[in-house]
Amino acid sequence: MIYTNKCKTTAIFILLLICQFSYAQVINDHIDKRIELKVNSPAYQSNTTDCTVDWACVDESLTGKCIEYHNDQWFWFKTNQAGNYYININGQQCRDTRGIQLVVIDGVPCQPKTYKILSCTSLATQDDIFVEFEALQANHSYLLNIDGYLKDFCSFQIQVSTQPQGIPVQPVKEKVITVSKTVDDAVQLEWTLTDDFSDQINAFRIFRRKDAENRFSEIREIPHERNVLGKGKLSYSLTDTVHSNGNYFYKIIASVPDKADMLVSETSVNFSSLIKLKPEPSDSITLQLDFKAGTPISIYVYDAKGRKLLIKTNFYFEEKDREKKYYIGHLKARGVKSVYVRITDQNNKLSQTKFYQF
Repeated sequence: MIYTNKCKTTAIFILLLICQFSYAQVINDHIDKRIELKVNSPAYQSNTTDCTVDWACVDESLTGKCIEYHNDQWFWFKTNQAGNYYININGQQCRDTRGIQLVVIDGVPCQPKTYKILSCTSLATQDDIFVEFEALQANHSYLLNIDGYLKDFCSFQIQVSTQPQGIPVQPVKEKVITVSKTVDDAVQLEWTLTDDFSDQINAFRIFRRKDAENRFSEIREIPHERNVLGKGKLSYSLTDTVHSNGNYFYKIIASVPDKADMLVSETSVNFSSLIKLKPEPSDSITLQLDFKAGTPISIYVYDAKGRKLLIKTNFYFEEKDREKKYYIGHLKARGVKSVYVRITDQNNKLSQTKFYQF
């Protein structure tokens, strides 16, 4: 009898686990059944399981490499009055670490020739985030397309609001220059502000994520310093002691009075005791880059086998970057045999992809 009860308990537990991660296809799988998100209503719960693509209603040439349609669904919202609005996404639970991708469109439903892409966001994490839209028209409707990033499957909550929730995903351009490096057993971040930006902010929040983690965590808040004349400090640094080898990703977010937080910098550091040894030539890859000086560039390094993001770097192109070297010895030591490198010009959103086998 005791054995029977144990079997029943085990069966119920397994059933609960299956139910937790099993979902039916959502009603808004097709654009003609898109769901309205009323401004400032509670967040809507959804998932990407078994969703299909309305190919007649999307145009990949409009979004470039930002999005790869796989299991998308549709929402829409209508503004009450002109002003700033926020798409808040939280509570992501995904099969992989990649999260969802979001496209916001101004246009006639299922008429791609009328589409104007307002935003295209691919997270590669499962953070609680917001996407800001400034000065939207009053009494105007907008389309939202959600998909699992790089064929991930996710459940999530989505909300349209006049208040942001989470961390920002849109970087502020040309306001902060960041340098990241390893010093002994620590990661050192250094960033410098422009004069006009220094006048706007009152603090920095530093977030970190290790390569195996799904979300960023806040590790430090640094008040913005001013002298007796009210002039803001322009240069800051942070030393972060880490305790294991791997890739560390950082976000520097500025707090601004009476405005949404701003993402001012993203950077990553390869931390490994192997770096302290003299590297073999095969422990590095060299990218040949050709851009105009000052062009904002993003470089993403993915494991070719699982398409997991390993390294992400943002910088403004300089002459010295024409041959940019990346140390990959620590990746080889972890069993990574090949990588895809995506190089994106953030001005025109054009990307090129290179394959490297170790």
